[in-house]
Amino acid sequence: MTRSVFVCYALEGEHLAQLRTRLELITLGALDAGATTYAHIRDEQNWNTEGASVKRVLAAAFKRITLADAVLLDLTTSAGSKRVGLNIEAGYAKALGKPILALWHVSERPNMTADLADFERSYDDLTDLRLATCRLLSELGDASAGWDGRSTSVS
Repeated sequence: MTRSVFVCYALEGEHLAQLRTRLELITLGALDAGATTYAHIRDEQNWNTEGASVKRVLAAAFKRITLADAVLLDLTTSAGSKRVGLNIEAGYAKALGKPILALWHVSERPNMTADLADFERSYDDLTDLRLATCRLLSELGDASAGWDGRSTSVS
């Protein structure tokens, strides 16, 4: 059975090209681990940031989080943990008992949001991101907790 992962990210203040590159690598890593990803900016907005209602985006996000097997927080940007939307999505997933995975560049570990994570991993540079994502999801699947949301940390 293919697992699905909802990807949360900080969009505000982010360069769209950099986010797109990271989401593509995260998606490839998830596929390597036998999972699919959903990212609202890619799958619903077709990379268009204009005219998206916050209420509509959050409503769609909540629906997709409910359907997802796990939620991955892309905390790569140093402001990632301070983004309201990302934190709302993470809190909603946590309330549903979804496993929360956190992923960030090694130099940018955010304390607050990463503390919500059941599983976490950092990467050194973009060439490592695909493998880091695959390992994170594989370890989630291999852990005794599996995909049921009990806490385990990986590094």
